[in-house]
Amino acid sequence: MKKILLLLVSVLLFASCSVYQTLDVGGKSNTEVIPTDFFRGLLDDLSSWNTTGSMDKRALFAFASDLMRSDFAHDISVSRDPETAVCKIGFSFDGLDNLVNSLSGGLGQQVLSCENGRFELNIDMDSYPALEQMIPLLSDPDFAVYGPRYNNGMTEENYLEMIEYILGESGPEAIRSSVIEITVVMPDDVLETNGVVTDEKTVCFSVPLLDFLLLNRPIRLFAECRASS
Repeated sequence: MKKILLLLVSVLLFASCSVYQTLDVGGKSNTEVIPTDFFRGLLDDLSSWNTTGSMDKRALFAFASDLMRSDFAHDISVSRDPETAVCKIGFSFDGLDNLVNSLSGGLGQQVLSCENGRFELNIDMDSYPALEQMIPLLSDPDFAVYGPRYNNGMTEENYLEMIEYILGESGPEAIRSSVIEITVVMPDDVLETNGVVTDEKTVCFSVPLLDFLLLNRPIRLFAECRASS
């Protein structure tokens, strides 16, 4: 079966942003991330308190460094515009399963599996440590305080009250209106999915950012096509 290209990493990397992705089932990925005004302001505020630099820049280059150490990623390019905070990352890979497992220390199957024509993404508190291995931003102290490690079990109302206290009146609406969008290109026509089929082989999933930040309910996404012989 041809490998399914899922660019989960770049989408989770920057919430409250416009994310433009070019996905190639043959093993190439290109992404452009354009932050909203609110998110740029949040990054500036965090950077003023942290001498190690902008959180998004640290996350971007930490992920790129992990890709460079992997035996399954190549042709890696990364850039960030210091004025607009627009980030771009592109890379090629040899086998999605191999790449995911190399980034997660062998724990990737807890989060993502692609076999026998079926794609599954499972994110809950049990699989979250593997996701943190894959995406350095999630364990960054500047992000972790907003994520499920600290807030799992909190009600949405109490969480948004906390966000308003920390980030100001615009914070809750920015988070409430943010969605993580994941596009998966299957190797054959989609037969079944809990996402939205946009053409014969392509499925789009939308997950409210708030659901991810709290993880009070597991996130389960799947798509199935004919298994390759």
